[in-house]
Amino acid sequence: MYNTHAFTLLAQWLRQHKNNKNEQVQIVAGYVELLLATYSYREFPLSKNIQMLMHHLLNKKNWTIQEIRLISMLVPVIATHKQFKISTITERVEQNYSHYLTKYSDPFKISNELVNYYGVVLQSHLNTKSYAQAYAIRDKFTNLDEKVFDWDARITKQLWLAVWELYFGDFNSGKHELEEIIDFKHIFKTRFDLNIEAITEVRLQDSQKYRNSIKK
Repeated sequence: MYNTHAFTLLAQWLRQHKNNKNEQVQIVAGYVELLLATYSYREFPLSKNIQMLMHHLLNKKNWTIQEIRLISMLVPVIATHKQFKISTITERVEQNYSHYLTKYSDPFKISNELVNYYGVVLQSHLNTKSYAQAYAIRDKFTNLDEKVFDWDARITKQLWLAVWELYFGDFNSGKHELEEIIDFKHIFKTRFDLNIEAITEVRLQDSQKYRNSIKK
């Protein structure tokens, strides 16, 4: 998605500007830190700039589609910090989601962003072993109105419901559903933003550990 040279330049810019007193620069610095955290796939401290970015978003009444996508990137960064509640952020995402729907259609494909957001929340809860919250997220998926979904949204929804089954429902059913999704991807050469094979490998192993732990 991004090349190494671009991230080197971003890191250099951040070192020069992360302590800037200008509020707008601080917000941009928070966004840059978020990109670097996402790129490096490591736990990232909740810096002053990322906090500023979160407060900026939470204080806005209405979000752009790009800002809704940005929130999905922020959730894994803030998941291990108690300063921001995922439940509060979810309420705001859902409120803003409704602004982009018409009565009969989804012209901006905002449903894809909401399904992706719920998937990020599910994974974040699983990663932090917040199993009660992860269990509850299933209702968010099942209550979605699929009549405005495109194929991406439908498949992504089924993917996350299958992951949920691995942990809390019928393990074999969830595993079979994931295998079918992978086969669909291969047969139709369909491109997904998500690395379904990697998600499946990680969640199969982790869900088995979880199931074994609750048997003890």
